[in-house]
Amino acid sequence: MAGSGVYWDDAAPALAAFAEAAGAPVFMNGAGRGSLPADHPLAFVHARGFALGQADVVLVLGAPLDFRLGYGRPPTFAEDARVCMVDCDPEELGRNRPLAVGINGHIGRVLGQVTAALPAGTAARFAAWRARVAAREQEAHERLEAHCGADDVPVSHYRWAAEIARHVTPDTIVVGDGGDVVGCAAKIVRLQRPGQWLDPGPFGCLGVGPPFAIAAKLLHPGRRVLLIAGDGAFGLNGMEMETAVRFGLPITCIIGNDAGWGQIRNPQLSFFGEERAVATSLPTTRFDRMVEALGGRGAFVAEPKEIGPTLERALASDEVWCINVPLDPAAYRRSGQASMAI
Repeated sequence: MAGSGVYWDDAAPALAAFAEAAGAPVFMNGAGRGSLPADHPLAFVHARGFALGQADVVLVLGAPLDFRLGYGRPPTFAEDARVCMVDCDPEELGRNRPLAVGINGHIGRVLGQVTAALPAGTAARFAAWRARVAAREQEAHERLEAHCGADDVPVSHYRWAAEIARHVTPDTIVVGDGGDVVGCAAKIVRLQRPGQWLDPGPFGCLGVGPPFAIAAKLLHPGRRVLLIAGDGAFGLNGMEMETAVRFGLPITCIIGNDAGWGQIRNPQLSFFGEERAVATSLPTTRFDRMVEALGGRGAFVAEPKEIGPTLERALASDEVWCINVPLDPAAYRRSGQASMAI
């Protein structure tokens, strides 16, 4: 389980070398996404629940055992799993679950030492385990494909994310700012390198999207910057799009507008019902018109087939864009995929 610490320790090459020598399936979260490219045979996304719940040993690298990982406890982790952890912060070692091994150190250097100590043929020993994880990964992928291809109007979260994924190149910097829409996009958008993905982190500091996107464009003016935002998150700092216009920073924002605080609303509906869902609904705000008023370009796209062409036009331009896509508020919950584990 590779988290943000892998990115901060610049440990992606060491992670790849270790995973290949050990034959270990790798899952990534936070800024750890992209540590292995999406097409790497040991990079997995959809089978995480199965793998953590079945594994005898889990190696956690720079990822806190917080809500995203079920606090390291059953049923997310197998009760008898031996959990080993490497982190630069000693306070994280053993937080929420006792560890079989806890190492405070630089993740890349520790992985290099462990890789050197592995017996020859280690990877071959776990071929059957990798095949089981790969089979679950493929099953989950096929289930999501049906949602990704839906032509429903209002648009489903997964069709929206699938259209975005088709336009993310290895050089694209992706900023996620939101709850359910970012959790959904994280399952679908394929990343190829460390540092390609930025998001609010485990504390859910929503509103960081426009400032992150502006900073990314200033640091990498030759790369495309794509901000994936929820409507609630964008409402916190959307005025910063004027800053991008004023400084001539062509960034593209695509909003998944499900008219609410979806990550809070959906659990409320599941636990308490419609009549007790409190303060989680929002109007379908025309943020596209707001960005137009600030000097950028706006598009309101209600048809799924129009998302891709609009996004392509925006990413190819030298202007600030806001693409506002109304989503079906209930679609993510109906898919059975809604989760806070991003």
